[in-house]
Amino acid sequence: QGLIYGLAGTPGRLSDWSPQGRARVADALRQGLAELDRTPPRDGADRRAAAVMRDRLQVWLASATAQDWARELDAGFLSPPAMDRMALATAPLADAGDAELLASRLTGVPAGMQGYAVALRVGLEEGRPGAGVLAARLVAMLRASARSDGGYFGGLAARAAALPGVDTWTARRLREAGRAADGAYDQLADWLEDEYLSRAARDPAVGAERYARALQDHLGQTADPVELASWGWEELDRLEQELRREAAAGWPGVPLAEVVDRLDHDPDEPSAAGPAALLDWLGQLDQQVARRLDEEFDIPPELRVLRHELAPPGSAAGAYYLPPTEDGARPGVVVWTMPPGRVPLWRWQTFSHHEGMPGHHLELGGVRFLPAPLSRFQTGLGEISGYSEGWGLYAERLMDELGAFDRPATRLGFLISQAFRTVRVVVDTGLHLGLRVPAGLADPTAGQVITPEVAVELLVRHGWQTQDFARSEVLRYLGCPAQAVAYKLGEREWLRVRAQARQRIPGLTNRQFHAAALRLGPLPLRLLESEVLTALDDVAPDPLRHSEYPEAL
Repeated sequence: QGLIYGLAGTPGRLSDWSPQGRARVADALRQGLAELDRTPPRDGADRRAAAVMRDRLQVWLASATAQDWARELDAGFLSPPAMDRMALATAPLADAGDAELLASRLTGVPAGMQGYAVALRVGLEEGRPGAGVLAARLVAMLRASARSDGGYFGGLAARAAALPGVDTWTARRLREAGRAADGAYDQLADWLEDEYLSRAARDPAVGAERYARALQDHLGQTADPVELASWGWEELDRLEQELRREAAAGWPGVPLAEVVDRLDHDPDEPSAAGPAALLDWLGQLDQQVARRLDEEFDIPPELRVLRHELAPPGSAAGAYYLPPTEDGARPGVVVWTMPPGRVPLWRWQTFSHHEGMPGHHLELGGVRFLPAPLSRFQTGLGEISGYSEGWGLYAERLMDELGAFDRPATRLGFLISQAFRTVRVVVDTGLHLGLRVPAGLADPTAGQVITPEVAVELLVRHGWQTQDFARSEVLRYLGCPAQAVAYKLGEREWLRVRAQARQRIPGLTNRQFHAAALRLGPLPLRLLESEVLTALDDVAPDPLRHSEYPEAL
């Protein structure tokens, strides 16, 4: 994770994914908690840093103690193969020294995958296997990585070997290590197919106990999943009414489903022709947005650059953000999975605001350059999905408030994004706890238990996604329980705290609220209100007046 988040001084090796390695991590977590208990805070910043660190260490230790690692098969982000590949893909690669480090790390991939297989074997032997559907998806990712274009790691090694100053011995070591790493992914896929899949769990639900741990992890607070699902259905109904009103205003007399179909397939609707055109469009959008946000945010100069890249082969659908490295060598990066065929940009603008400006780039990226004292843990490892993804969705809504979605199509894209994230709440809770679709819902699945098949139908009909994307999303929810609910619940908390702040401080501006809140760094949701309101205690109304953003994006 140190490589992924750009932390300086990350060791020249990858993680030990074996049971012994996991046990050492658990011991380190216990030692960290004990050290926190022995260290009194010096001031408010210390107290907050300790609270964040204690929250994270406790949830990680709870997961380690329950040996959740023995059934971790998420092919998107969490499984060791996904983590190792992401770490190597994001490691600096600019000179001969970086090439030597890459060779060292690649050399450790086979042992890492062997250790991971031993960990999965623990789950099998203890009668706690992971889900077969996730194992099959992981096999597909491993094959795609090992075999696409001669092997992903082989290609990475070849790029490193071509760097100026790389000697012959290091170049040969790189090529051999790249081939071995690709082979290790292939061998792991063989083992999963030959030994694991036949013994994997048929029911992918994680159950109430593990789901409660996952909620605490991703939200930073306890929550009743049944209540969350109930709120999700209410919020979805509200958003669907707004969607119908928006469609009726922009396309009078045309049913919403037909409007969406037209926008997705109308050749006159703006679209990117391919990967290069898409990345270019995203970069142009960033520049336009950045100029408009100076009035709403204190933007560090280091965040004026944002890069967009395509994800490695076999990656899950979607996008993710990587913050700038601590040394500033790598700027913030948004990594996108390029959908096949035509790219309907009317849907993508809102996702760009979520991942880039003013979303994760100003939140996750911003903590690296804040003047307020934050611990290295806060700026590098203390991410909390409810805070972070909640901010990303809040950022989308803020751009709507500022008039950024100035065409009916792009505003419809924003509302569909909101509906999609809301369906996630009911689908994720339903999948893992066996909840049902409300009997009174006007939907063919009304009254049914939310199985993976039902979840796909709900994402297609109420989240306005394609079948392929919906299936990919369901695998994501199954592999990473409770993370998908963090978006809407985090947004709800950000909006509630902003409303509280405005009520408490008449005349409070967005700029003041954003500056005070983001300066605190990531927080468990249970602490967001108290910490933000405390930070705003000495704030006076800002005389800076706000425009309505009349120009078109």
